[in-house]
Amino acid sequence: MLKIRFLDVSMQVPFQSHLFVEILRQHFDSNIKIVNNLREEVDIEFVSNKTNSSDLQKLFMRMEAKYSSSVMLDYEKQFKLGFRQNYKTRARKRVWFTGENLRFPFGTFDLTFSFDLTDSLSNNVFFPYWLYRCNWFNKSNKSVFEEKIEVLLSPRNPELRTKCAVTFSSNYEPIRTRILAAVQSAVQVDCYGHYFGNFVKSKMDTSVRYGLQVCNENDFYPNYVTEKLQEAWIARNVPIWAGLDTNGYFNSEAIIDVTNLSSALITERVKNITIDEIMYRQSLPLLVKQPNLNEAVESFSKLLKEMIK
Repeated sequence: MLKIRFLDVSMQVPFQSHLFVEILRQHFDSNIKIVNNLREEVDIEFVSNKTNSSDLQKLFMRMEAKYSSSVMLDYEKQFKLGFRQNYKTRARKRVWFTGENLRFPFGTFDLTFSFDLTDSLSNNVFFPYWLYRCNWFNKSNKSVFEEKIEVLLSPRNPELRTKCAVTFSSNYEPIRTRILAAVQSAVQVDCYGHYFGNFVKSKMDTSVRYGLQVCNENDFYPNYVTEKLQEAWIARNVPIWAGLDTNGYFNSEAIIDVTNLSSALITERVKNITIDEIMYRQSLPLLVKQPNLNEAVESFSKLLKEMIK
């Protein structure tokens, strides 16, 4: 039996259903026990970049950091670099992963998963956030999209939609705000989410009224691609997107890529979109390359073998 602990990880689903647990269970026939007690020894401890759970806790930590160099160092690592330093646990192997645009902490963990390219010498595995949201094991939960990967690789029949756009945002992002303003100069855009003070119960149920979705990444970094393209495509919205899909997984014909366009050119491009173009792009597969879990499985295999020695 493998004893596993999660530390600083957002609990979107029960940890027993986490992707890494499923990989260990499915590929290595492992029985998994989730341990919460920090004093208990575990085989693998998964660590991510979740910070303190409330703004009040952040404020207290920041105030304490002003009077302690060690606390300040821990504060900077936790909130800027993506992991905290000053804590004690008992774990045979420690694995770090992130869905944020953070560089992997070299030499601190036994294995890392990040947006950076796979590097066997550094024990880092390229694993962008959109891969977490794929339905690898045909299990339905709120952290994955229901559509199987084969669906993302296949053409489909389009649905007639209007030439208007939707966007969702939880916070202010300068890149998104500039692109949004340019699109708003061309077509109607309905804005939802915490930042706009306009909440919806379901993005998918809301999106079906639109033909376009403004859904660019918040940072431009090679291969920093999150779930935004999947989310728009599954809702049958043509993504108006900016980002750097350096490894070329996504179908550029299914997307209106405005990464290198000025605001004026974005406005002109969107003005010229026709309903026929929306339906054509909507009919195309989202992916042009088959993703897989091979590197992740190989890395876990190596980790487990090291534990046996």
